[in-house]
Amino acid sequence: MTDTLTGAELRAHDHIVRGTAADGFVRAFAITASQTVQAAADAHELEPFTAEVLGQLLMAAQMMTCGSKDEGEELALLAAGDGALRSVTAIANTKGQVKGYAGDLDKARFRMLRAAGNLNAGAALGQGSLTVVRSNPWMEPYVSQCALAPGQLGQTLTLYYLASEQIPTHIAVEVLMGEDGRVQAAGGYLVQLMPGYEDSLVDSLADNVSRAGSLRDLLATGTGPEALLEKLLEGMGYGETEVLPASFHCDCGFEKAWKTVSSLGTDELRSIVADGEPVRVNCDYCSTTYVVELEQIQELIDSRG
Repeated sequence: MTDTLTGAELRAHDHIVRGTAADGFVRAFAITASQTVQAAADAHELEPFTAEVLGQLLMAAQMMTCGSKDEGEELALLAAGDGALRSVTAIANTKGQVKGYAGDLDKARFRMLRAAGNLNAGAALGQGSLTVVRSNPWMEPYVSQCALAPGQLGQTLTLYYLASEQIPTHIAVEVLMGEDGRVQAAGGYLVQLMPGYEDSLVDSLADNVSRAGSLRDLLATGTGPEALLEKLLEGMGYGETEVLPASFHCDCGFEKAWKTVSSLGTDELRSIVADGEPVRVNCDYCSTTYVVELEQIQELIDSRG
């Protein structure tokens, strides 16, 4: 819905702000995504902590993808470890659309983390890795990995950019959950230094980040992406260049479910018909279930002769 909105209407929904500073040697993105994260939590019926971790990855993927020059690009992020929350996955495109899901939460191990006061994404995921896959229809996917870092997922992604893409980058993403278990606020930012930057820019950015304070506190006081970038890039000639919609969106559909069923062998299809139960195909990314009826399966069998 929001991809048709402009101006004030667009900013009233989840959106991504893009800008530059320091004569183009700094590019920056900031996002507000409480509706996106809540939609993901509702789709998968997530408890609050899992929604918080998944939300961090969803927002990071959205910001990382909207900077691409290739409109057909998709970015997949998979954080997987040996902790209480084994994995979270997010896939975003250049339209600001994202989908994703989380693995099951080991409730006993989760309670131990919470009791120890060590409750964050890194601790919940444990030892493991972040896999980043950039793909488009015209070339082979580019795959890279880095180790998961302690703390929030923004720390891992910051290390990923430095190790895998050699781009000095700072990412922070946070989700605040209310006492009712619903998303109170969700947002983040991504700031990068472009080739040819002066070393003094590093110190200036560090000073601004320090003065701005914690992202959680900023979100709690209602700081939006526009004001966030103005704080982070204060005194650096910041200018906004674009505003993009952001949303939880899955491109699944009955056609994809049908393709899955039609890939089965004829004997397997006959067995399904004999059992008398229609096939239910569940989408991992949005939990939508598509039902392929027995009559449709029989027609497929008949068409094969």
